[in-house]
Amino acid sequence: MIENIIELYENGLSCAEIAQIIGCSATKIYIILRKSNKTRNRSEANKIFPDFIFISLYNLGLSASQVGRLLGVNSSTVVKRLHTLKFPLRPRYVASRIRYTEKEFKQYFMTQNILDQLVELVDNQLK
Repeated sequence: MIENIIELYENGLSCAEIAQIIGCSATKIYIILRKSNKTRNRSEANKIFPDFIFISLYNLGLSASQVGRLLGVNSSTVVKRLHTLKFPLRPRYVASRIRYTEKEFKQYFMTQNILDQLVELVDNQLK
């Protein structure tokens, strides 16, 4: 099982994606990878998702948390990436007015079609 997890991770899947495939928590996957000395450093992780993906999803009105859930990364990773890009974050009073509700988020974004399109965008960018 550990070899399978390492192989999936080395093929670019996130801990969250592997956890969904294996059927356990992302934390457990991370712990296994860390004990095996296989975790990616931040610059390697940043190469998986191009900058435009973070910006595009955030510009659609998704919160940093929702962007993170779509990409399988922590919301703090999204915020740090946007800060690194010097991309202006929305003020809280604006964010609360345009943010998708949990129901809307699941209905419009957590669909296989959208997730497949994200994978295709990333694959095309990496080629």
